[in-house]
Amino acid sequence: MLIQFSAAVVALLQIKKIKTYSSGWILLSLGLVLMEARRIEPIIKLINQGKYLITDSLYAFIISSVLLVGVLKIRKLFDSILT
Repeated sequence: MLIQFSAAVVALLQIKKIKTYSSGWILLSLGLVLMEARRIEPIIKLINQGKYLITDSLYAFIISSVLLVGVLKIRKLFDSILT
């Protein structure tokens, strides 16, 4: 969850740098946060029932990592274009 939250924060911080594309960064951040909200249900199930799926955790980690790297690469692209 922390990795995906980091990606959302990185995307949101780009609004200050790249005002022309601010709506895209806002929507990307919103999408990442909404995906983060989906992670709450498995955590509640783990706390209440002690059940979890290791594959769900693994997929969530992989997806979150890929999203973070993608956001960082997009930011790097914009940095190189605008400098």
